[in-house]
Amino acid sequence: MSRETWWLDYIEGELEPSAKAQMKALLKQSPKDQEIVSKLEQIKDLVDAAEPALPPVGDDFMDALHDKIMARVEQTEIKAKPMMRLKAKHKKWAAITSITMTISVVSLLLGTYFLSSHQLKLQKFDVVHQIAEHGLESPDSLSLLMNYQNPDDFFVDVALLKFEDLNIQQLKKVLQ
Repeated sequence: MSRETWWLDYIEGELEPSAKAQMKALLKQSPKDQEIVSKLEQIKDLVDAAEPALPPVGDDFMDALHDKIMARVEQTEIKAKPMMRLKAKHKKWAAITSITMTISVVSLLLGTYFLSSHQLKLQKFDVVHQIAEHGLESPDSLSLLMNYQNPDDFFVDVALLKFEDLNIQQLKKVLQ
């Protein structure tokens, strides 16, 4: 905002009281701003003097003007907001496009699902197949691969001890 705009607001009286007090203090300290304010006041006086005086407007004139305006308002027809309507050929294309997009998305999702499940089955079969081939080649190493017990496994040790303490009848009962 330029200084002239500030001072114009000051001259017109469009400032808050606190801002007006600050502007007065600034005006007392600055000869340049005093010159600007005096020129703006002169311009304002010239504009006010050049304005032609308007004839006084009576109540009859205002009432007649009001009646004319209201008569025009009453004649004005308010149109409903037009709704967006598609032509028949556009509706057809919109339907075809939406159906095509839906089929594409569904087929993409189904294809991804079946492909991932098939690969998962192949991976499981592949691992089992590899272990079986390895077991046939070297049965001793298969026992190392399929070791069920970890040396740090406490519960297997406890179960093993209990299993060894069973008598023949208890063992038959467990195996049935």
